[in-house]
Amino acid sequence: MRTNGGHFTAPDAGPRITAAAIESNAITVEATFTPLGRADDGFEPIITLSGGPDARNFSLGQVGGNLFLRLRTPENGLNGDKYERQLSRLKIGKPHHLSLSYSNGDITVFIDGEQVWTRPRIQGDFSNWEPMDLTFGAEYGGASPWHGLIENVAIYDRMLEPNEARQNADALQLIRARIPDPETWTIEAQLEKATPLPTLEEIKPYTEALVAHQYKVLEKPPGSPLADTILVYHWAILDSETMPGAQANPGDTLRLDLQRFDQNPQLNSLRQKNDFADQVDLVEYLDTTPFTR
Repeated sequence: MRTNGGHFTAPDAGPRITAAAIESNAITVEATFTPLGRADDGFEPIITLSGGPDARNFSLGQVGGNLFLRLRTPENGLNGDKYERQLSRLKIGKPHHLSLSYSNGDITVFIDGEQVWTRPRIQGDFSNWEPMDLTFGAEYGGASPWHGLIENVAIYDRMLEPNEARQNADALQLIRARIPDPETWTIEAQLEKATPLPTLEEIKPYTEALVAHQYKVLEKPPGSPLADTILVYHWAILDSETMPGAQANPGDTLRLDLQRFDQNPQLNSLRQKNDFADQVDLVEYLDTTPFTR
């Protein structure tokens, strides 16, 4: 998922993760993420099991160019920040595979398959954890948005063995090597026809949706494969909020960053509204232009 300043809360996942971690007194968070900029305004959560900026079970987030952990225990406070752990420096624009395991003061961290040394300053169990929501790309509710890509998330109610963490990192590296990164083109285009925006009532029980508009391409990079008329999917609703990129009117001229829609298969399971599905000759693209909420 590409957060672009938005966020996503996974329905029902947080309380189940909390209950399992309390019972086993152990947790592992595994993910691949790519920061797309520095986080110079403070802690920006990448993955968080929290109820907002002041209460969390755990959060992995970025501060400046570094990766940090906040983890609630009776000894480490309700916000998990009495001892906030810096885990690693991050390279902007580079994917990082993380495997972090914790159980009763024992913490193991692997970044890109290499173990990272951490002083065991965080102590304690999960007896003060509470049911909270699992959110990607910001605090629960949308504060402190993080800009980047999040992939291959797995959360376990046990600690991973070191050989498991290394094997998972190696396997994902092989998969990534086989899949080329989607090419991005920056174009100028005029909106010709727009699909009416979906409503929250229309997409229930989902909280995210994409909408397709038809564009006439006015300017494009030399040698790009874009036709004169294309179909572009925009984020219409993200975490129950209407997004600005989908609200243009026919006749408006926009500057867009586009990728082939079929090179983003992670979006296939989302709700999509498209009034031009019968125009099979139009190539479909995804609007990846950064936006602010």
